[in-house]
Amino acid sequence: MTPAVSIVLATFNRLELLRSSVDSVLSQTFRDWELIIADDGSDEPTKQFLKSLESPGRVRVLWRTHCGRPGVVRNAALHE
Repeated sequence: MTPAVSIVLATFNRLELLRSSVDSVLSQTFRDWELIIADDGSDEPTKQFLKSLESPGRVRVLWRTHCGRPGVVRNAALHE
């Protein structure tokens, strides 16, 4: 079943900001959502964090090679 809300998040490194953003989504009282994170080729610590999020099933990560263009990365997530 398709969730009522798709949350799109583009990221490139910035692990501390990413953690707080994801925590904010996870703490919402409204539960019918999915989180789509488009990663623009982040470093290994960020990749490890993102891999840890994939197992619950409501978080999808789009692994992209670094292009340095946030709009392109965000649009890839929107396409999903």
